[in-house]
Amino acid sequence: KSLNNGVIKTNTTWWSLKVPEKNFLIISLDSYKLKQNIKSDESVAQVSWLNKVLEENKTVNILLFAHDPIISPTGTVLVD
Repeated sequence: KSLNNGVIKTNTTWWSLKVPEKNFLIISLDSYKLKQNIKSDESVAQVSWLNKVLEENKTVNILLFAHDPIISPTGTVLVD
């Protein structure tokens, strides 16, 4: 069984995916945006989103990772 049929629906380069049958939450952060400017609107939105997700999921196991995305949510390649 694939996670969400292999599709994560998001319009951002950060996301979360619940795996309720395993009491698990996967969180992916966009480290590139955070490294570029922690005070940018997108970074502030990402950190606010993360705080909300963590607050809402205090009783689940969490795997959190950060990445420099190579593809945008629309499919545009972001790296050369």
